Amino acid sequence: MGKLASTWPADTSDSKNKSTQPLASDSQVFVKDGDRCWFVKLIDIRLFEVEGSYTRIHFSDQKPMIPKSLNQLESRLDPSIFFRGKPPTNRQSQRHPRH
Repeated sequence: MGKLASTWPADTSDSKNKSTQPLASDSQVFVKDGDRCWFVKLIDIRLFEVEGSYTRIHFSDQKPMIPKSLNQLESRLDPSIFFRGKPPTNRQSQRHPRH
């Protein structure tokens, strides 16, 4: 499975190390899924989709899956850029309105 690097907060109990500021639309995040890696600007992400306790990230023609919940990611996503929606299949997602 994939891994989302330190751009999003690490899973630690030390709250001083966790940033609570939303990432800007031009922020770049590191995404790792198996042996494949990408640096992706948030503005280029079309959709974060829940799949169990994992999140699938849709950008370009890629759809890697990372072991983070949508709730963990949502705390760093700017609500003026991304919104939570429920597609007809009742799956939760965060969408970028530009896409």
